[in-house]
Amino acid sequence: MGFQKNRRGAGALAKGEFGVSKTRDSRLIRIAGKTGEGVDSAGDILAHIAKESGLEVNTFRSFPPVIKGGNTHHDVRIGVRPVLCSGDDVDVLIALDGEQLARLKRDVAEDGWVLYDRDAVRDVPERKNWVGLPLKSTARSVGAPVMRNMVALGAVTRLAGLDGKRAAGIIRARFAAKGERVAEENRRAFEAGYRMHEPRMKPFLPRMSEAGAKEKDRLFLSGNEAMAFGALAADCKLFAGYPITPATDIMEWLAVRLPRFGGDVVQTEDEIAALCMVIGAQYAGVRAMTATSGPGISLMTEALGLSGMTETPAVIVNVQRPGPSAGMPTKHEQGDIQHMIFASHGEFSRIVLAPGTIGECFRDIVAAFHLADRHQCPVLVASDQDLALRKQTIDPSELDPENIAIDRGKLAAPGDGFRRYACTDDGISPRAFPGQEGMLFLASGDEHDEEGKIDVEIPEVRRRMVEKRMRKIRRVESESLRWYGNPAAHRVLVGCGSVTGVALEVLRRAPDWKFVQIRRLWPFPAREVEAALRGAERVAVAEHNEGGQLARLIRSELPIHERLRSIRKYDGTPFKPRELWEAMQG
Repeated sequence: MGFQKNRRGAGALAKGEFGVSKTRDSRLIRIAGKTGEGVDSAGDILAHIAKESGLEVNTFRSFPPVIKGGNTHHDVRIGVRPVLCSGDDVDVLIALDGEQLARLKRDVAEDGWVLYDRDAVRDVPERKNWVGLPLKSTARSVGAPVMRNMVALGAVTRLAGLDGKRAAGIIRARFAAKGERVAEENRRAFEAGYRMHEPRMKPFLPRMSEAGAKEKDRLFLSGNEAMAFGALAADCKLFAGYPITPATDIMEWLAVRLPRFGGDVVQTEDEIAALCMVIGAQYAGVRAMTATSGPGISLMTEALGLSGMTETPAVIVNVQRPGPSAGMPTKHEQGDIQHMIFASHGEFSRIVLAPGTIGECFRDIVAAFHLADRHQCPVLVASDQDLALRKQTIDPSELDPENIAIDRGKLAAPGDGFRRYACTDDGISPRAFPGQEGMLFLASGDEHDEEGKIDVEIPEVRRRMVEKRMRKIRRVESESLRWYGNPAAHRVLVGCGSVTGVALEVLRRAPDWKFVQIRRLWPFPAREVEAALRGAERVAVAEHNEGGQLARLIRSELPIHERLRSIRKYDGTPFKPRELWEAMQG
């Protein structure tokens, strides 16, 4: 069944009955305008103010593939306990123009607030909690009209009951690169908005602010940033890539930091060259990786086979977005599951990991490098737009690089009789690097024998080498799944990637369900999944694609066809908790 956004079925709830933003422990604030109007700057500063106030934060950005002029909004959800997704209803909408007001007012909670620029929006009907503020004229009085985003930010900071004094340092750091004058003007614009008096604007988060007043040692970062940090911790020395939304942040983060640790970042002419450069570096013994999205993964497919045939490690991050072709570059989907597992001509071993939290983004990149070296094969890390770009507060212990032991796998010792592709019981051969004395070998994309010599005429050689390569992932030591909730529950929700956060929010209010998170898509952990689903009367698989690719994978590996139903959403946006809950009841 295809998921429909407004579907009402058995067990469906009215707006606000289930939404996590309706509870007292969190609020969702949305800033909306045009690209180029500082919407992201305002949202990011608000998130940091909340984080510095000791609150938990989760953000979501919706933006078009244009630099200026398109509709964009930045969601900042704040709470007193970990917030795992962007939530349901909007508690405060800041609309910088009439178009944002018209298109987003339906998302506002029944008792939510709407703040709009009365200098830009005319003829707005009188409604409870709808407040017109002189954003543009106030910004002009303290600097320039373009700073109305900061005036709005000041107003909503006060409305949210947050301490405006924390903003000065955050604003200064945000605009430091533009000079002291610009930073000071933005600070004044914020303060003007914070002092703006409107009798109806009484702070609605005083209890939340007091509960979070005790400062916590929390990190605030995105999935892309966590993956880049994981690459540093895993001793990656080369990143080769081509810019592509929504994966580019990984390259940009590493471009600033990797050279400090003796590494380098190379922007290649295309994604084909990027993966070939990674394979070349790994062949020479240098840990290397690339990151891309769907179109780039399509281009890399032949080079993926080269990694498989030469048994050269490679680490590839795929931040999924809607396809086919260019698709929707800035939106959300999980439509590459089958491609990552099966794409290529011929057969070879590969591993596909699927992080679902910010902490797992860090740990899975570290694991990917270790697994690539151990099994001498390509390892793909399946991310998605929501997981990659959202920022979230997390405990620092989730990103602990101190106790990481670098594992380079089977390395050949000096001696006679070195055979690079020796047929071993586990299919993994001792590996040597160019320049090691007495360890010459040929690495080719053609079929070869145990020494690497090209010989495609002997059927027995071909058979042995195929079987050797396929044996390498019969036993993969990595986290294959996690389950949450009531262990005795007979109703099971299954998902991967960013579905995890939404599912865990739903689970807080669904004690008769448990959630099984698939952590490794390939080789598929059939035995573990079968054990987790044993005794289940209902199994629902939630994913972001039309074909039910994860559900199809489970059906191909396990005989549970009659119990499994698919929940699918493929409109470019992540599940909301209420949407997922309603679909689970059908």
